[in-house]
Amino acid sequence: MTARHKTKFRLLSLMLFSLFLLGSPSLSKANKNKQQILLILTPYPKFITQTYRSSFKKLYPDIELEVIKKGTNDAVEYLLDNKDENIVDIFWASSPESFKRLKAGNTLLTYSANTRAIPKVISGVQISDTNNTYTGYALSGYGFMWNTHYLKIKDLPIPHNWENLGESKYFGHIAMSTPSNSGTTHISVESILQTRGWDNGWKLVKAIAANSKDLSKRSVHVPKKVQKGESGIGIVIDYYGLSSKAQSYPVNFAYSQPVILLPASAAIINNAPNPDAAKKFINFLVSPQGQSLLLDKKSRRIPILPATFDEAPADYPNPYEDEDLAETFDFDIELSVKRYDLVNEMFDAVITNNFDQFSQAAKQTLKLEHALKNNNNEQASQLLTQAKTALMWMPNINSSKAQSDTFLTAFNQSRDTKASFPKTWATEAKQQYQAAIKLAKEGLLLLDKS
Repeated sequence: MTARHKTKFRLLSLMLFSLFLLGSPSLSKANKNKQQILLILTPYPKFITQTYRSSFKKLYPDIELEVIKKGTNDAVEYLLDNKDENIVDIFWASSPESFKRLKAGNTLLTYSANTRAIPKVISGVQISDTNNTYTGYALSGYGFMWNTHYLKIKDLPIPHNWENLGESKYFGHIAMSTPSNSGTTHISVESILQTRGWDNGWKLVKAIAANSKDLSKRSVHVPKKVQKGESGIGIVIDYYGLSSKAQSYPVNFAYSQPVILLPASAAIINNAPNPDAAKKFINFLVSPQGQSLLLDKKSRRIPILPATFDEAPADYPNPYEDEDLAETFDFDIELSVKRYDLVNEMFDAVITNNFDQFSQAAKQTLKLEHALKNNNNEQASQLLTQAKTALMWMPNINSSKAQSDTFLTAFNQSRDTKASFPKTWATEAKQQYQAAIKLAKEGLLLLDKS
């Protein structure tokens, strides 16, 4: 099944599931009682949405809130592809890029929520859309969590930044998801590219990916692996790390350096079946009660209503008081949206789709590097340099091209049009990894004979 057909199948599945919900006995009964049905599409896990669902239901018993969980990218594709026959009321997510894409696709309804008590800009971050197509209700930070027991058992130091995660000592100890399936990972990758530069950023991204035990298709799988001690470190959005710690898992969390905070938002979809109910939910999110729910041990998100911090634990992240959060990196969302598909396709072609070969190449290269510490062999050292070069190979796309409207316009066309790019990259990457494996093994063989 092609990627395009898989996408269509996922979208069709979502439609059928939605229709099933609308035709379910419980909802049929709700219709008989003249209750409104509010349909929310979100990537958020049930342990978060259920809290809001219960609290909202107490305020508005005549509104039956139904939640469909769908990955961020799949949800955006669904809403864009089905905007003429929309059945969804609200899209609710952390990724600011997704709201920019939906806005550009004329998919969002304009609505000005009751946010008078909330600053328009916090830590240099614009909270809501200036045109009122989406409303920010929380701040999200990006970084990594680690299992304290795991690191102690493995005798590994606590990492402090992205560069640490790229160090060879963490090989096989990191969990991460793919940016094409996870808005969290996409922003993490894009933040590295923006703060470290395009070329150096990709080298660091590949170094971190090379240390990963595997690549999860969903970001929610990453914190679970760290919680269970299956992996030592996971690249996550802050609420996964903070909520895990609050629930007494042996974990801790650190924001990336420089710190990046971005708004988590909600938006009403054009042609929403129940726009009045949707407006009530948006206002609920930014109300004192809705903001207080962010402090729940299972949520642990950064509120945007200043008064909410009066209820927060002493060590709770507070952008109004914490120096580290007061000044954050000016993440370029427009640039991220512009090259969104390019970054995802490059990562998938070079890393995701060749992960076994990539991981094996990293393992053999690291093995040779360790062997050379006790054996000064110039020929083997040259082979190691060549193996590292092959391991770090990336498509010949520089920073200027990655921001070129001409290139990106052609690249961002239909999958059929741009299919030759990723396929070529994947083929070349595989050849490079095979070469790296061969070079590393040749170097090890030389050392065995010396």
